[in-house]
Amino acid sequence: MKYFILFNLMNCLDLNLKVIKRPDVSLPNRNFNEIDMQGRNGKLVEDLGTYGDIKVSIELNFIEKPKFFYDEVRKIMFWLSKRDDYTLTLADDLEYYYKVKRLEYSDIERKLKVKGTFTLNFICEAFRYYRDNAIITITKNNYNFYSPNFAWDSEPVLKIYGSGNITLTINSNNILLNGVSSNIILDSVLKETYSNTYENLNNKMSGEFPVLINGVNTINWIGNITKIELVPNWRCL
Repeated sequence: MKYFILFNLMNCLDLNLKVIKRPDVSLPNRNFNEIDMQGRNGKLVEDLGTYGDIKVSIELNFIEKPKFFYDEVRKIMFWLSKRDDYTLTLADDLEYYYKVKRLEYSDIERKLKVKGTFTLNFICEAFRYYRDNAIITITKNNYNFYSPNFAWDSEPVLKIYGSGNITLTINSNNILLNGVSSNIILDSVLKETYSNTYENLNNKMSGEFPVLINGVNTINWIGNITKIELVPNWRCL
């Protein structure tokens, strides 16, 4: 089978494009803040606990000589420019995907009038996300569940069905929810709280947004909760 990439819900092979060689594995660098202090030898290094973006570079060319060269170019630009699904999946790592922040691309060469070689640089988040990201439904208090192997701290989205004042505890992180009417959504990715009709409910939450850890995760609560639907957003480096 030919090597391929999936981007914007399309396989490059379906666009008459093949990957010339498999991309190198891009490793993210951890972010540090270096501080000069008077009277101190060397710099004071502060670990920020975050990672910088990565660049996944992929070189492609045409599988078959295009009959109408510029029609092929227009098709490629349409594929690269739309924002249907800004994720990147590699053929030899199909269980994971990258979240693409922006895209850079070179000119398409015509010196052979056949190959149409060009390079795509995908600027991505440091993390790779697990494609298996099934909703975890929780109906019992003091609920435990496990992360996949090698999972990093992940930012879940929780839809909580309940009412009144609630104290929700996730891995020792206490979250206070005040005056819940029927449901409330805690979105750790966007750092926003809202209803299922996207009404802003940030004023009903106090505390830090939840984070899932590698290994066992625990959820318990005080108050009236009938169900929690949790999208874990598992990810790894």
